[in-house]
Amino acid sequence: MLKQRKNQVFLAVGAGLAALTMGATFSASRLTDLVLEQPLVRQWFVTEQATGELDLSQDTTSAVLPLVSVSVSERAAQLEQIASGSPSLDRNRARFLLASDLIQQNQAGSALPWLENLEQDYAALAPQILYRRAQAHTASGDAAEAEATWQRLLTEYPNDPTAAEALFALGQSNPQYWDQRSPSFPPIRVALRSPKLV
Repeated sequence: MLKQRKNQVFLAVGAGLAALTMGATFSASRLTDLVLEQPLVRQWFVTEQATGELDLSQDTTSAVLPLVSVSVSERAAQLEQIASGSPSLDRNRARFLLASDLIQQNQAGSALPWLENLEQDYAALAPQILYRRAQAHTASGDAAEAEATWQRLLTEYPNDPTAAEALFALGQSNPQYWDQRSPSFPPIRVALRSPKLV
């Protein structure tokens, strides 16, 4: 009789734990759906392809994409050859990657020709191209061109994350920019905890 009672208790506990686990799983999946229905959250987690977004998964013929994983010194000559070729998506990619490499190697003046008007040919990366161009002008000591490029980036792409970078860069010479609010970002002074607030 006691043994039968123990078996019933174990079965009841097991059934209870199974029901609890199934209920928690269902609740968690429903909660996830409810959270993802919120527009602010959905924009961070939903991986739908946005207009103008790069989709590199289908491009198996690119000569540039395999070079991304090669060291900067090993890929430089190949990138320069592709970047000097006839107009194509690969040429645009090569120009951007080559310019980024040159900026990273403190050769910003050499990067500028590769970035010239690239945003017109490679619209998917236009904000990042303007960002790199502004960086190159800053590193080359051309403050006027850098400011004009930061301003253009801020005006044409206010919702891109690089707009926050533009506000920060412009705020270094004019702190009033740190108080501006980009449509998608808080004021820089608040976001970065500027020394003026500390």
